[in-house]
Amino acid sequence: MKSRKTIMLAALWLLVAMVATAQSRRQEIQISQFEQNQLDLGARMNPVLDRNGDACARIKFHVRDTSFVVTSNMGVLKRETELGVISVWVPQGTKRLTIRHEGVLPLVYNIPMAIVTKTGYKAVLEVVDEAAAGNVQKPRRPYKAYIGAGYNVTAISGPSVAVGLMVNHHQVELGAVYGLNKSDELYFYNSEGSLVAGHKYNAVRAQLRYGYEIALNDMVSLTPQVAVAYNAIVGSAADGVSGSTLYKNANSLSVGGAVSLSVSLTKSFGLYITPEYDVAAYKDNTCKIIGEADNSVKNWSEGFNLNVGLRIMF
Repeated sequence: MKSRKTIMLAALWLLVAMVATAQSRRQEIQISQFEQNQLDLGARMNPVLDRNGDACARIKFHVRDTSFVVTSNMGVLKRETELGVISVWVPQGTKRLTIRHEGVLPLVYNIPMAIVTKTGYKAVLEVVDEAAAGNVQKPRRPYKAYIGAGYNVTAISGPSVAVGLMVNHHQVELGAVYGLNKSDELYFYNSEGSLVAGHKYNAVRAQLRYGYEIALNDMVSLTPQVAVAYNAIVGSAADGVSGSTLYKNANSLSVGGAVSLSVSLTKSFGLYITPEYDVAAYKDNTCKIIGEADNSVKNWSEGFNLNVGLRIMF
């Protein structure tokens, strides 16, 4: 009971931390007005050479502060700062910039034009509110696929995996949980009092979920879900008993409801926490028998589960 309270407190702390993380990251880096600067002759008149001896291009960022860190896929050969301007020299053919600023997620920026030797470019670089950034960014894709890895606690405790697809906020997810927690050793006797079987059990769950995503902001979403699960309850030999298959395996079906809270850390990575409550729709006879003998086995088919983990979006 004490361990369950600890788990619930840890889950509550994680929930608060996820929301706080989302609230603390309501700003992001934005590059706008990236274009060639025909009036900038600095890259031609005072060339900076790359490692191959070729003259670099210069990119001038107009900024409110000069604490941005700029790198590129081909390196930065020189950096200069002055009031309101950061200048970086990059090799010809540079295609991607990475911009960092304290307290904000990094921005990976694909340059929208060819970078040519001895040529000047300019852009506006700033940290903006997400709402303001949304006015110039491309709209979200109507679909996204993801894989997830996490840990299930409470009724079935163990690692979990999932794959999912979300289309226009409609979510379909297929997942599995391998229960590491085992039941007590259960022994079975015939009417004459002779020992006929003995097992300890764990659960393996395969689950299909359907949900509808409700976006709270650009980083946080809630997804109410309905679920159906197949529970395979697998027995291993108890101490002093071997070879018996009687009452070894059991099966059940569960239906349930859940609410998944997701927080996007980047465009590709996010955290989630999903509380769920299940009821048993079907139990075979073995499941009923061992569930009456050990309440933990009963809870594998009906009761509260909590899943936390990481998602990778594509």
